[in-house]
Amino acid sequence: MPKLLALSVHLPWSYLIVKGWKDIENRTWQPPPSVIGTVIAIHATKRMPSTQVIRFIQEHIKAWRDSFGRLGLSEPLLKGELTIPTLPELDRMRGAILGTVRVTGWGKDMFKNPWYEGPVAWTQREARALMTPIPCKGKQGLWQVPGEIAEEVLKGGLA
Repeated sequence: MPKLLALSVHLPWSYLIVKGWKDIENRTWQPPPSVIGTVIAIHATKRMPSTQVIRFIQEHIKAWRDSFGRLGLSEPLLKGELTIPTLPELDRMRGAILGTVRVTGWGKDMFKNPWYEGPVAWTQREARALMTPIPCKGKQGLWQVPGEIAEEVLKGGLA
């Protein structure tokens, strides 16, 4: 059975990560050195985002896109239309693995990145969204995805 670690992230941030639009994940702790350079699964927590969070993101999408452009970043954010799923669509993602991402490192004081809130930012690339979220019970911190679910995530079904 393949080994795959996962990180649980609140919606809609988990969705934005696997779509490649959010290139960092804010944490209070650094990723373990053994995780840097590896692919991890991104799991959406069961907590539903508030309408205020969704509204905030929708109102700031243009500012974030402009920010990336001014910084000369060519993130996927600029390649496609950044949209937030509807609340019923987000509801179907809760408590499931949404995709994978490669952890490339971490940093502090990354204030030029519009997603940075700190204190530690995990940097990531190669985001891949699953075509269909895979239900899975999550945990806090980095956790081991059960073998049969890890196999399903890694074998494909990526958008």
